[in-house]
Amino acid sequence: MMETLTDEKLIDLAEAVGVDAKLLKLGLKLGFKESEVKMYISTNKRNDSSEGTSYMLFDWKKKTRRANAIPDLIKALTDSGFAELVDEFFSTGGVATDGVNAGSPSTAASFTDNAHL
Repeated sequence: MMETLTDEKLIDLAEAVGVDAKLLKLGLKLGFKESEVKMYISTNKRNDSSEGTSYMLFDWKKKTRRANAIPDLIKALTDSGFAELVDEFFSTGGVATDGVNAGSPSTAASFTDNAHL
């Protein structure tokens, strides 16, 4: 069963990211323009909250295919320096490794071969 990226998880993730200095890089990795990310950051500062980060993640989720959401988010978080959040939010069931193995037939074959031993 594929894990779903729930609204609750996005809100919790936004609070964990908060107003971190790496937020700009995360937004860029998620495909936003620098000016867009800076608007989200200014919302954080104006409201002294992670509200802008939440808006950014929800806006990203709306334009992302459901099947790609978790792997794409994991990659963006890792590439922007939030690897510890990947471990915290997506370690149940090995989601990060499943995405890697899915694209590697040789790895999948070795698992199948070992199952018959």
